Amino acid sequence: MLKEILKAIGLLFDTLRFGAEEAVKKAKPYANLYIKGLILLALISILSPIPFLIIAIIGDWRWLIALTGLWWALWAFLLLVAAVPIGILIESLTGGIKGSGQRYIKLISGILLIGLCISLFGSVIPIKANLSMFPLLIVAAVILGILNIWMFSRKVIAPLVSIIFIALILSFYLPTTFETLGEKISDMDISMGEPKRLHITYEDIEKQRVKFFRSDGKPKAWFYKTEDGKFELFDKKGHHPIFKKKLEPVTPDVVFQIENQLRVDIERRTQEEHKKQEEIKKLEELWVVENREDFLKRYLLNRSFINRAESQEIAVLVVDENNKVNHEITRKIKSKLKTMRLNVTTSFFTGQFVSDGLFQKIFEGNAGEVRNLELLKHLDHIVLCKKTVKFTENPEMQNMITAQTVIEIHIISAKSGVIEESFTESEVGAGFSKATAEDAAKERILKKLTEKDWSILRKKEA
Repeated sequence: MLKEILKAIGLLFDTLRFGAEEAVKKAKPYANLYIKGLILLALISILSPIPFLIIAIIGDWRWLIALTGLWWALWAFLLLVAAVPIGILIESLTGGIKGSGQRYIKLISGILLIGLCISLFGSVIPIKANLSMFPLLIVAAVILGILNIWMFSRKVIAPLVSIIFIALILSFYLPTTFETLGEKISDMDISMGEPKRLHITYEDIEKQRVKFFRSDGKPKAWFYKTEDGKFELFDKKGHHPIFKKKLEPVTPDVVFQIENQLRVDIERRTQEEHKKQEEIKKLEELWVVENREDFLKRYLLNRSFINRAESQEIAVLVVDENNKVNHEITRKIKSKLKTMRLNVTTSFFTGQFVSDGLFQKIFEGNAGEVRNLELLKHLDHIVLCKKTVKFTENPEMQNMITAQTVIEIHIISAKSGVIEESFTESEVGAGFSKATAEDAAKERILKKLTEKDWSILRKKEA
């Protein structure tokens, strides 16, 4: 310290000799060092006591709490002393130069006194057993310290500090703490109204969300037992709002009966709910079966046609450009397949199969619809055909009509729903009417179909 004072005196002489600018240049490194020193002291005084305080609270070592307070007071004192120039400057600016040093000394002593008081109380109060109260002690000390510095005189703050800290210390030691005192206040029955019904569940009792007795053992609930043995609970003594019977206080035996009754009720409701869910599930399954039956009846005309292991079951269906079944071509294809010793049906599907769009979906290879219709139970393959025709009039040839007829054939696996083979036959027919021209074209196509190799239909689904 003496060395810094001598340097300051030297700086004054330098100012006289070299001017203020030169002195500032020389003083800047010392000013930076001074500020860094203050910051270091502040960090040490704030952070260094924290680990010791935590260890002391966990281990319930009150002597270590006292030593931690002294350790903090030492570093805080060094910090405040080192900050005297700044402190006096602030006091001078806020309260005037006169008495600024004395005010700063009072400030230092007030801060140290608060810290030492906290340390003292921490060393004598059983903090670990009342850990929830410790933050309140710190907050109270800090608030009172702030009030002491900026608002009140010591004549006002000293008695106030004493009363509050005495109350806090007593709350740690007396049998009735602030928590139990709050419970007693909440237990007081000061209402004058009629008893109110308590709706308590088994979960409330199981999770201890409800208390039937006060801390002194007196009841917090009253009951009325109905003729069927059920308990109705109320929040205070008095008479039943409807039956006007006197309410009885609960006892441990009554609480046991209520708990058992609620448990039985919830088990019964659980069983009833489970039974109800099973009934709903059965109804849903029955509904699915009934609707499934209606679904199959709508689209499958001949369900007695069964897929047999020793034969090949084939269904044939041909539709025209108007989305109508073409029975003539269907019969012709059936006749060809019968010669191959295949079990063929042309009356397996209903008209709704075509009109509702299932024909088109399966024709395009929709395997899902094949499975939905359970076609494998009845068939090995489905032969679906689409016939289209386009007419052209020829005025230069005495109005003769030409019919461009196309038949597209898909052979579909009843097991996988996959299109296993696809081919298209096209022919042109002529005549003086559309019917004559189309018949001519169909005859040529049917001749091709009878000569077609249908050997894939001999393949039995595994």
